[in-house]
Amino acid sequence: MDTRKIVQNSVDILVKYYENNIKPFEDAMDDDILWIGPLQGQMIRGKKNLVDTYALEEHNLTFDVFDMQASVVYSTKQHCEVLLTFIVDTHYSDQSVVRCNQRILLSWQHYIDHTESGKRISHDLIHNCFIANAIPADTRDTIYPVHFTDLPFSQEFTVAPNGKHITLLGKHKQQLYLLDKQIVRIQSYKRGSKIYTLDGTFESTEAPSRIFNEYPDVFVRVHSMHLVNPIYVQSVRRFALLLQDGTELPIPEKKYTAVKREIAERLGISKLPKTKKQEA
Repeated sequence: MDTRKIVQNSVDILVKYYENNIKPFEDAMDDDILWIGPLQGQMIRGKKNLVDTYALEEHNLTFDVFDMQASVVYSTKQHCEVLLTFIVDTHYSDQSVVRCNQRILLSWQHYIDHTESGKRISHDLIHNCFIANAIPADTRDTIYPVHFTDLPFSQEFTVAPNGKHITLLGKHKQQLYLLDKQIVRIQSYKRGSKIYTLDGTFESTEAPSRIFNEYPDVFVRVHSMHLVNPIYVQSVRRFALLLQDGTELPIPEKKYTAVKREIAERLGISKLPKTKKQEA
């Protein structure tokens, strides 16, 4: 099995699924698929039963998906399991938004068939789909959620983080599917990059230069080792910039004027605010 292709297909299917387009998922179902949903008692066996169940579904919900990681957890010549972890915001008709950390395990099976003329055809289908929502965690806990009753069951938002998605290669053949507005900065790390988002940190095998070449409209390259999302720049001084999370990054002297001008233009302002150090 082509595991890289399986991972890509898994991401594509999930993205379309949360755009309320379940056709790609239906097309990829094995006839004997086992679907285990996140709610109690949701176990459906067989493609026909699952498709019929979806046909009965009526809702006006919309979703935003981001911070997705997809990776192979097990594979053989005939079988491949892909784990996808991500954040999904569900938008309700009363304008409320509920966020969940979701985990989906897709088990793919490789089949080889032959046409009447004897032509060999191979295809991959989803045999099992297991969906689970991660419950909120407390830093005081290790394995069991001892302090679960101290935590809210869900986190609500009034504004959803709309934007474009960025697809990057992660370590161990992972695929990252990240929302541009969630990414604060990217830093050169080992032979790839470390990506800092509002919700966590991810590692990519792609260098900052390559990421910048793919997404020049999202990032400003302030240094050979650093990319920043200009919406999180708080201020600029000679020869450094300060991000809203307190991170300070260097700007080469030769690039200082150009970087300062570009950030100001991207933010739609004529002049960037000065840091306290610069005012002093």
